[in-house]
Amino acid sequence: MAWISHLVTSELGWIFREQPTVDVGIDAHLEVVDSAASTATGQLLASGFHEVVCPRLDHEREKCS
Repeated sequence: MAWISHLVTSELGWIFREQPTVDVGIDAHLEVVDSAASTATGQLLASGFHEVVCPRLDHEREKCS
């Protein structure tokens, strides 16, 4: 998670907010920053970082390779 936080803040200049709740779901919010105006835009991205799972036709789950 620290690596992703570093990339978001250093490379994109966006705001990274880790969600400390332990559950299955959203692990962090990313907020887009308008670099020209140096203000947050209010546009959010939410994501989970646990494991990437590929869908299958039989509706079972498996890790993507």
